[in-house]
Amino acid sequence: MEQSKAAKKHTGTCHCGAVRFEAEIDATSGSRCNCSVCTKTSTLNGIIKPSAFELLSAMADLGHHFERVGIGGYPEGHPVIDDDTLLQAILDKRAFATYVVTQMCFDPAAILDWIKDIRRRGIDLPVYVGLPGAVERKKLLRISMKIGVGDSARFLTKHTNVLTEFLKSGRYSPEKLVKDLAPYVGDRDYNIAGFHIYTFNQVQSTEQWRQKMLGSQQADSAVSAP
Repeated sequence: MEQSKAAKKHTGTCHCGAVRFEAEIDATSGSRCNCSVCTKTSTLNGIIKPSAFELLSAMADLGHHFERVGIGGYPEGHPVIDDDTLLQAILDKRAFATYVVTQMCFDPAAILDWIKDIRRRGIDLPVYVGLPGAVERKKLLRISMKIGVGDSARFLTKHTNVLTEFLKSGRYSPEKLVKDLAPYVGDRDYNIAGFHIYTFNQVQSTEQWRQKMLGSQQADSAVSAP
């Protein structure tokens, strides 16, 4: 997480002292509570977002009962975090995780290249590839621009036939992405465990698409069976 330039490390406690904390805080911003306790102690309120590594470390120290813990992966980079920092973050967090979920992506080649790269660096966690669901095309394009799926946008620009399809009315279907990546699911070298579908609140249409895909797969298996 990118910190403010004015942020400095501070330590403190809750009012009773039972809980202690340490965090990077920008003391020049925040809000003041007018209750009697906060007024007497000159308390400045703010929301502190812990890094995923610090959170996972604390969970491990305290002990938890989660059988599966996922961490994020960025095949096409992050809009504000450089690639080296992203790589170090996943290296730091892998000891506390059981799988990786990638950002939403439209380019199967970028996904496979990223997975090959993290495997070379010794990260062997199973990967769930993040794909868009059966979402209205214009809404999906709008969301992609907001969350910074930059390389995917450039990929669509280069492939005008895909972009033309993307801008049509109706819903986007991730069927081609799934078919392009399906041969690598279960491959020992890639260790792709499956797909994570981002529905963007269009659950019904995505579930209908999923059921259709499952039905098609079963039909193909029946036809090809000896």
